[in-house]
Amino acid sequence: MKFTENRESKKPEVRVESTFSHPEIEHDVKVRLAEWIHDIRTCMLCTLTPEGHIASAPMTTLEIDADGNIWFFVGIASESTEEIEREENVNLVYASPRDYRYASVTGIGTIVFDREKAERLWNDSYRAWFPRGLEDPNLALLRVKPLSAELWGTPMSRTLRAYGLIRALFTAEPFNVGTDHEKVKLN
Repeated sequence: MKFTENRESKKPEVRVESTFSHPEIEHDVKVRLAEWIHDIRTCMLCTLTPEGHIASAPMTTLEIDADGNIWFFVGIASESTEEIEREENVNLVYASPRDYRYASVTGIGTIVFDREKAERLWNDSYRAWFPRGLEDPNLALLRVKPLSAELWGTPMSRTLRAYGLIRALFTAEPFNVGTDHEKVKLN
C-alpha cells in the first residue's frame, strides 16, 4: 500500500511509503493502522514531564516510512522536544469519533536533523509554525519508532450506530456498538 501527496490539494496529505512490516502481526491490522493514521493525520503526542506527569501536544503526521517510522515536524524549543530528549518513550493518540476509529501507538521518539528529508516533507502551510520555512532555526523532525499499537473501531455504519443509540435510550438496554479492539506488537 502506498499513499502519496495530493499535489492538486492545498492541504498536505500524509504519505505512507509502506505499512508496518512485522511478520508476527496480521496484514489487515497493519493496513488498517496505516490507513487510520493516514486518514486521521492529527494526533496527540504524549510525553513525560520532568515531574512525571503526562503532557500532550497536537501533531500533524507527515509520513510513515518504509521502516514503519512515523514522522513529524517539531520545534526545537518546544516542551515536547525537551521532554523527548529526557525520556524517549512516547505515545501517539489518533481519534476519529465521527467514524468510531481510535488508535494508540507507543514508541521511541528521536529528534532528527535531516535537511533532505525535511525538504521532501515540507509544505508551505507549515510556515504557520515555522515562519522562516526550511531555514527556520526552530525546525527539526521527530521520528517515532512504533513498538506497539492498539486499535478500537466499529464496523457499524453511522445509520446503525444512530439506530442503536436511539434504541438504547428508549429501551433502557445498554448500547452495544460492536467495537473491535486489537493489540499489535510492532517490534
